[in-house]
Amino acid sequence: MRGLVQPDTATLDRLARAARRFIAPPAAELQHFLGLWRAATLRKGEAFVAAGTRVEHFGFVVKGIFRCHYLTLGGDDFIRNFVAEDEFLAEISAIVNGSESVVQVQAMEPASILVIPVGDVELL
Repeated sequence: MRGLVQPDTATLDRLARAARRFIAPPAAELQHFLGLWRAATLRKGEAFVAAGTRVEHFGFVVKGIFRCHYLTLGGDDFIRNFVAEDEFLAEISAIVNGSESVVQVQAMEPASILVIPVGDVELL
């Protein structure tokens, strides 16, 4: 993941619209929340979350599509789901359990995302 720069206003507006689908915070709280996110890019095939690692960030897909998949006990690659533009990107079970992720979250094409450290979300 490269970048980690301040996102532009139009991108933050997209994030705000997506967030409002789930919560309705007061304007000041929403602005604080939006200020914590940073823009980053990933190459095709690059992992946002690598299997066997701890999850460090939540994400929001600005451009691109991600595949969430894992290896079964039999060694088959199982695709759990895809995450597309204007959707949130996270491996919640690993975050909640405080464990390493069994799921790999991988960019299927060059991607632009917004990220926020898991610790910052926990403080909200």
